[in-house]
Amino acid sequence: MGLFGKKKQTVPESAPIIAEEVTEKVAVNPINSAGKALVIKIFCAGGFSTSLWALKTEEALHQQGISGTVSAYPVAEIETEGANADAILIGPQTRYVEADAKKAYPDKIIEVVPFTIFGRVDGEANIKYLKEIGVI
Repeated sequence: MGLFGKKKQTVPESAPIIAEEVTEKVAVNPINSAGKALVIKIFCAGGFSTSLWALKTEEALHQQGISGTVSAYPVAEIETEGANADAILIGPQTRYVEADAKKAYPDKIIEVVPFTIFGRVDGEANIKYLKEIGVI
């Protein structure tokens, strides 16, 4: 028996696996090319995982000798906190604010972090992603 007393369903071996598509983006001049300290803010529903994501990413930045801060905020604060960020990242569960954020801050890098990167909470993988989108 499966969860809640229901019969387990079997998945045929030929069932398709759906993967999130990640588009590679490379900036010509990353925002930290002037050597200034980065201010990266990630916005989400306000959960624990985003704070952990920010902490691991900031640790990885510093380990690579890159000066900057990575902070997590609830998505409701994007209008006030987004103004002083170099890059605005949006948690995958709150991707619905992306279009509005891009209208409000057209001069900033604004990206939704893919589930595959967000869910791992791996500082090194996060740094690689930040390089791909042109933050570093």
